[in-house]
Amino acid sequence: HVELPLVQPRVLKMQLHQDRPCLVCDISGGQVMVTNSECEELFETSEETRLARTDIFSLVHEHDRDRFSTCLAYLMVSEKQIMDPQEIRMVTFQGRTRVVLAEGSQLIGMWWQLDFLWLRDEASTD
Repeated sequence: HVELPLVQPRVLKMQLHQDRPCLVCDISGGQVMVTNSECEELFETSEETRLARTDIFSLVHEHDRDRFSTCLAYLMVSEKQIMDPQEIRMVTFQGRTRVVLAEGSQLIGMWWQLDFLWLRDEASTD
């Protein structure tokens, strides 16, 4: 019987809320570690395109990317364990822009759980 390390993806997944879209992200590099099914639905993924190992910044609308990046950079250098709610635009795998309220909490080190409240879809400007 081998003891599994605490940070196994399966263990992280068990920590995720199941009532709202959320994911675990390594904020030092922006890599998504694990997600729940609600988060996969929010970002309109498919069997071929899952969020795990995706760069979180590639999901943030280009006009909100700098602000979101600054927010994560601040969390890395501060002693804060909670990310204040941020209204940001995310881009789904289907190209839809969704406005969400994102908030987060530190799990361990640079690993943060981010929760999303889907506020509305933005009309396309095509």
